[in-house]
Amino acid sequence: MKSLIQWLVVLVISTSTSAETFDVQAGDTRGFLSAFEAASQNGEPDKIILQGGSFEFEDVGVLQAVADEIEIIGNAANFSRGIAFEITESGRLSVSQVAFVEVRVLANTAEGFFVNYGSLILEQVVFLKSIGRAVSTAKFFGVLNVVVPEPLIRNYGHLSIDRSSFVFSGITGLEGMLNNQGTAYLENVQFVNSLRRAVVNESGVLDLNHATFVDSGPFITDAHAITTIANSIFVDTECSGDGQVTSAGQNTFTDNTCAPNGMDDIVRDYAANLIARRQLGVDLLAHEPLVPSVDGAFRACPEFDALSRRRSLGRNPIPLVCDRGAVETRPLALLQGGASGVFYDPASDGHYVTVLENDANTLVIWNTFDRAGNAVSILATGELREDGLFSGAAFTNVGGQLTEFGPPKGQQPQAWGTLSVLFKSCTSAVLQYQSDDPTLGEGEVPLTRLAFTDQVGCVDL
Repeated sequence: MKSLIQWLVVLVISTSTSAETFDVQAGDTRGFLSAFEAASQNGEPDKIILQGGSFEFEDVGVLQAVADEIEIIGNAANFSRGIAFEITESGRLSVSQVAFVEVRVLANTAEGFFVNYGSLILEQVVFLKSIGRAVSTAKFFGVLNVVVPEPLIRNYGHLSIDRSSFVFSGITGLEGMLNNQGTAYLENVQFVNSLRRAVVNESGVLDLNHATFVDSGPFITDAHAITTIANSIFVDTECSGDGQVTSAGQNTFTDNTCAPNGMDDIVRDYAANLIARRQLGVDLLAHEPLVPSVDGAFRACPEFDALSRRRSLGRNPIPLVCDRGAVETRPLALLQGGASGVFYDPASDGHYVTVLENDANTLVIWNTFDRAGNAVSILATGELREDGLFSGAAFTNVGGQLTEFGPPKGQQPQAWGTLSVLFKSCTSAVLQYQSDDPTLGEGEVPLTRLAFTDQVGCVDL
């Protein structure tokens, strides 16, 4: 027979926490703070999904430190004003699809907006008009004596930033908007018109790939720090410091301060070609590169650019040709009717996918068969995103009969499941389906374009 203590031990083990997903309505600031607090205390990998909207934090200050794993998916949410995140050595924080607009590092925060001792992953984020501050920690006879700069991102651990933009942001101190004392990897990241020092690699290892810096210097690599730059563009942004800066090739600089001695490096004087772009619901500037880049075997082109658009020649599983810098000049264009047409699987001819796109939405029709061999048409409407992904709820029409002298009657729409189409190029795609009917289940079909839709539109004369 078990003792009372043994029963209590079993009870404690059986009531352990589990991973949770928190859904937060658009703009519900209190809801987000409550979800973040609960996730921080749960001790398990948790996910916070925001339904977009604007979240204004009125000088909230530092949130509870992340000691486990938390993922925040913003769905184009905007954060503004005073808030700060801290990740402990055992913590992992992932933030995606969030625009930080006019956020401020407050005087009562620890060391910055994001202070990372563990792992911090930022993907598809925007910092717009956001600044750190130089905060006085002491006064001597009423005069400012000690100034501690607070960057937007201070990294002591592992940092990864992908497909992101820092525009009109910076710091009034000297330690940089991004201060690295750990390991950091930045890919498809642009810094445009940043105040003072955009990046200071103080004592860490920093790897840049397809990055763009426009009027965002100086870029500092201090002693005992190592910086590697590849496929990047530095316009009116000089490199300085006593640390090691290495070019891994295919960079474009407007001066000689960044060690332009890698393969196919270019030093030229040209003005930044800034273009208006919209990212995560906010208007910003992006640098349009003037020189294409042909990557070598050492580092293939990323699939997307900083604006989450497919790279121009992404027709292969690993594209080998793309522009230098964070933004692609000729992204893979599937919009403006470019996806419309008929697709099929050459290895299984006899079923077809028709795509019709307009400014409002996209219609996908899959002419296929059910398990009994009966012909069936499955229809779905939804949005074709700039990254080439279509997804929509699917339905079929059932119960109709063709009348003797007129159109069918009696048909009713019936929910079928979900259809998704991922366009890999103008000529190839993948159809993914998930049926509500358990006998059909889910699957995917490789597609090849059979025909383009020509002369879309009609005008009565």
